[in-house]
Amino acid sequence: HVLFRSFIFRISLYFGLALSVPVLMYNLFQYLAPLLPSRSGSFVFKATLTSYILAIAGVCFGYFASLPAALNFLLHQFGTNQIQALLSIQEYMSFVMVYLVGFALLFQIPIVLLFINRITPLKPRQLFGYQRYVIVGSAVLAAVLTPTADIVNMLIMAVPIIFMYQFGVVLVMAHNRRQ
Repeated sequence: HVLFRSFIFRISLYFGLALSVPVLMYNLFQYLAPLLPSRSGSFVFKATLTSYILAIAGVCFGYFASLPAALNFLLHQFGTNQIQALLSIQEYMSFVMVYLVGFALLFQIPIVLLFINRITPLKPRQLFGYQRYVIVGSAVLAAVLTPTADIVNMLIMAVPIIFMYQFGVVLVMAHNRRQ
């Protein structure tokens, strides 16, 4: 009975945190707004909205694309007839929440690049030059963060990092052309 209440409390806590993300992001952008040049009021609203949409996209990608592959590997790779994986609901939920929050944060890379570009203009050509470091860094990060040694799961995590970086560079390029 106590475990059930703890589980319900955790579900409520995670749901409340998920719903508070737009408010937290808005307050963070408002706090950092003095660093931005004037006319940044619309940028704060757009960045908050875009951040929320990217976080939802990251959670959806993590839940529908990456999490099934990771759980399949973890639950079935090392099991035999004598050894079965035992996973409690608390362990499962904790793993899933950390995994999904990681993907939500990973999908914030374009917003970070745009924010840095608003403070000090970045050169897209230079950012494209850093691409090889991003690829190596994403491969290393995926190898460290994924719970498996499976190359498919590592690619499922590394490819979105590279794609989000590229998307951020394209957004920086579009923003700089408008300026």
